[in-house]
Amino acid sequence: MSISVLCELCKKPVLLEKARINELGKAVHEQCYVRAIRASKPMGPADGPKPRV
Repeated sequence: MSISVLCELCKKPVLLEKARINELGKAVHEQCYVRAIRASKPMGPADGPKPRV
């Protein structure tokens, strides 16, 4: 029997076996967590467009 909980970020079910835990101890989808981390970080020179020479 698979148990699911709600993802803290998208509020959709995530299987407990596949859930990741965020910094607050809440269950999240791995993809949701990666998206949230990327969205919270400012773009640096390596992440943004390359300057034209």
